Amino acid sequence: MLIRNINSYYSHQNFIMVNYHWSDIEEVTLCNLVKAQGKQWYNIQQIYFPQLTVNQIKSKSSIFKKKTENKFNTRDDIKEFIANCNTLKRKSRHHLLNEIIQIFGNQ
Repeated sequence: MLIRNINSYYSHQNFIMVNYHWSDIEEVTLCNLVKAQGKQWYNIQQIYFPQLTVNQIKSKSSIFKKKTENKFNTRDDIKEFIANCNTLKRKSRHHLLNEIIQIFGNQ
């Protein structure tokens, strides 16, 4: 990277919020914006999150998406586990505990 003015580079770095704490409202807003506008990261950043970089917004969207998908998958696994009552009766207590640990370990 060619830096013409070292002071402008450092002021730009200071402006970027490295460890930004997202509020619940901001997370939901980002999720809704991605659903409505697609992955137009630059437009979303310029209008709604000017204090953040495009990469921070992309990362948060990706993390939020994985987190919500994982919640649904875990719920489905638990529902399936509970629904199989016939197989549960035939299994030992130790085996059942191992299955529960495996389900929660996949989070």
